[in-house]
Amino acid sequence: MSRIKPALLAAALALCLLSAAVALAAGPAVLELRKTGSGQLAAGQYDAAIATFTKLIALNPAAPTSYFHRGLAYRQKGEYLPAVDDFTAALALSPEYYPALAHRGYALFLLKQPEPALADLAAALAIEPAYGLAYHTRSKVYLGQKRYDLALADNDKTLLLEPSSQAYLVRAAIYRSGFARNDLALAALDKAVALAPADPTAYHMRALINIERKDYAQVIADYSRILAVDPADVAACVNRSNAYGLMGRYAEAIADARRALRLDPKSVAARMNLAQSLELAGRRDEALEEYRAAAALLADDRLAADPAAFAPERQKLRARLAGDWATLKEWL
Repeated sequence: MSRIKPALLAAALALCLLSAAVALAAGPAVLELRKTGSGQLAAGQYDAAIATFTKLIALNPAAPTSYFHRGLAYRQKGEYLPAVDDFTAALALSPEYYPALAHRGYALFLLKQPEPALADLAAALAIEPAYGLAYHTRSKVYLGQKRYDLALADNDKTLLLEPSSQAYLVRAAIYRSGFARNDLALAALDKAVALAPADPTAYHMRALINIERKDYAQVIADYSRILAVDPADVAACVNRSNAYGLMGRYAEAIADARRALRLDPKSVAARMNLAQSLELAGRRDEALEEYRAAAALLADDRLAADPAAFAPERQKLRARLAGDWATLKEWL
């Protein structure tokens, strides 16, 4: 058993004992409501869970667990301010309630308040140093601040507590790539792939790193694995098309770009891949049609409002539409 599990079991036992004490104080109605609310929360029925835990709070306003669980429901709904209020109410009743501290920290992070979030997470870890969720959440805060060294240290602590977590391995790879340590990032992703061969997350991340390393054959292999599991993954189609284009395999690049456009006709990247592939394959008339289509997509109000978006693509489009085939001949 990993070291995180005894800590979580202890936390769950403490919550159960606290809930049991509340139930004994308020009677069978509380037990039934708590069971209902927990089921609603687990099923993603957050409005119903909020209503149930509100009834529980009315029956016994001195029970911190009801505030805590209602806070979880609010946070899952994306209503972070009432979630913070509920976690705060739980802590007012039970200051050592470290799950409430950690979850309040996460809600504050989502509210873009990183420093108060870090304070809450540090307080949770001071009470329970083996609380993996707090390390995991704090690593997200540090990542948002681009403090990769601290993010990596916390993620590594989480991995020590839960060494078989595919999600934590992927996150470790993200941090290490932030340090330009792609060799270590790839090693973490290889482990993540071995743990969850059908999960596309690690393949996507590994492919992005291998594009930087110009290992296009591995990029194509990874995107092919993703598409074998999910043939409708637009990003995998677009990125595999890009890898084929970078290898000069234009027929395959064209096929993948067309496939991506069938899935998402508004994909600028797919349209540009198709246009570039046709151009480099010597099919200028067809390429010009696709460049015109790409220009129409970039004229969309949302994209037009941000001239920095797709800046090299815009430069290439202006040249091609003006009859200039010499500017930016290389693959973008």
